[in-house]
Amino acid sequence: MKVSIIIPFFNAQDYIERALKSAYNQTYKPIEVICVDNNSTDNSLKLVKELQKNYYEDLQILSESNQGASAARNKGLKHASGEWIQFLDSDDEIVKTKIEKQVQIIINSSFYNLGLVGGAWKEIGLNKQSNLNQNYSSKWISLFDGTIGNTCSVLIKKEALNQVNGWNTELKSSQERNLFFEIMKKGYQVEFLDEPLTIIHKRENSITTNIKNQDGNITRFVDLKFRVLKHLIKNENQLYLKHNLFFNQTMFSWIHILFQTNPSKSLEYYKQIFPKKLILKPEGVISKWYAFMYSIFGFYFTEKIYSFLRGNKK
Repeated sequence: MKVSIIIPFFNAQDYIERALKSAYNQTYKPIEVICVDNNSTDNSLKLVKELQKNYYEDLQILSESNQGASAARNKGLKHASGEWIQFLDSDDEIVKTKIEKQVQIIINSSFYNLGLVGGAWKEIGLNKQSNLNQNYSSKWISLFDGTIGNTCSVLIKKEALNQVNGWNTELKSSQERNLFFEIMKKGYQVEFLDEPLTIIHKRENSITTNIKNQDGNITRFVDLKFRVLKHLIKNENQLYLKHNLFFNQTMFSWIHILFQTNPSKSLEYYKQIFPKKLILKPEGVISKWYAFMYSIFGFYFTEKIYSFLRGNKK
């Protein structure tokens, strides 16, 4: 079983060598490595060509003129010959046994329609502290909770990727979870690798850490959760009913967060998902005060009071 590792890059001269090294250090064989330049203006492409010449003769180097990592990943996917695909962002890395252990899970799986092997990962943030992200055993719970995996920690069957036409190039964030959702809607099953063998390096100017992106990111993130929850209510109703407290509380928390930046969208989601008042459990972003006020005034007026008090505290 061949695995293709696809590495899109844009102005990555300071870290792409680390990503490439982690790809070629994999204990699993056979693999192929494909780098896709996405309109870099620094010395990234020159560096990758030098690494190809001096160390990685079989490295494939492609270019994608359309902007965005998703377009670059799709370009790599079209040229990939592997049955399974490992996407690797140019500023991240994978531990040398990562693919080997996920392939072993594929071999041992009882699912005939396995399409994705989720993976735990470790984040190294701007303060250099490590944060571990662990998976759950249920594919829908882990998708909804965001712990199913990220772009680099999963291994995806090429057939499944082709079934959903690859990455959605219109989305500016939440692309990977949207991709997983589309694959799972097609009926593909998910297995999990609990060991964190992917290392995500958080950078100051990345799309996820740049404060200018946060409002749009939150809206897209909540929209995806909304679509997943609607799918579960309609198509996985027994699972939804069994874990409805978890799904409802999580969805409510994100709708509450969204209200601060997009109140009309937040209210729209609330009315569609929660026609009746919930019994809220104070946890996370839902304080005892908020849960009490909500039980009396409902969502809209509690949010207005919360926003007023929050504004006065600034």
